[in-house]
Amino acid sequence: AVVATYAHLPLGAPSRFLRPAPLVLDGVAYWLCKSESECLGYHVLALPLDGRRQPAPIKLADKVLQRPEHDKARGFNAEDLLLTSTMVNGRRRLALAVVKNITISLWTLEDDQAKPATWTRHKFFDMWRIMVDRGCPAPWREEGDKLELECFSEASGSLLFHFYLRMLYKLDLKTGEVELFGVYCKRGSSNMCEYEIS
Repeated sequence: AVVATYAHLPLGAPSRFLRPAPLVLDGVAYWLCKSESECLGYHVLALPLDGRRQPAPIKLADKVLQRPEHDKARGFNAEDLLLTSTMVNGRRRLALAVVKNITISLWTLEDDQAKPATWTRHKFFDMWRIMVDRGCPAPWREEGDKLELECFSEASGSLLFHFYLRMLYKLDLKTGEVELFGVYCKRGSSNMCEYEIS
């Protein structure tokens, strides 16, 4: 059983999971975590499900977590970061969606065995521009408005996010298409999971 911290694993300082559910890809479960150790900080815990390899942290590159100059004081929270997967050159890769203001950057992990880990920005979405250009209903921009990531759906390759004014949107990571998904009243941290049927 995996619990909310993995303090007893041989990985150094205690860490906590930012979201309870892992992303499972090619027989490995991945959790986004934050360590109490400054040298590790935000990272991904990789837990091979076959039991042949030990769990190991995958460090996020500094460039992944860079904030714009005017926003450096604000740290990241669970709604700013979300593990996803995406196809790159015909192969499904672990990816990380990162919110900065009202943009979403998609960073892909080149090889989870390489040390240090190499993260490459694969895609960039300016959500306000996309929605305005495509005529999507968009909330009024007010001070304090923010974009928050909710969950990722592997089957459709899309993620759900919302703005401050309770509008929930779906972003197709392959095409960049955005559609209004519904109205959602957020309460505390997200435990939302997208349910899909064919």
